[in-house]
Amino acid sequence: MAPTSEAPLGQWYIVQTFVDHGNAWVIVNGVLQNIATHTEPLTGTIGFQAEGAEMEFRKVELRPIEK
Repeated sequence: MAPTSEAPLGQWYIVQTFVDHGNAWVIVNGVLQNIATHTEPLTGTIGFQAEGAEMEFRKVELRPIEK
């Protein structure tokens, strides 16, 4: 959606994903990068994906959205 939000080499990325009532937003390093609307609610596992490179995770938080 927006111009690059890449972090400088050697710095961690901050990726925030919000899902609420069939809508999802992905924010990378403070920049809104993707929106999905009218999605179907699903249950199950959450997967993380890297494309073409190894990925490490430093801190993963799951929190309910406050109403």
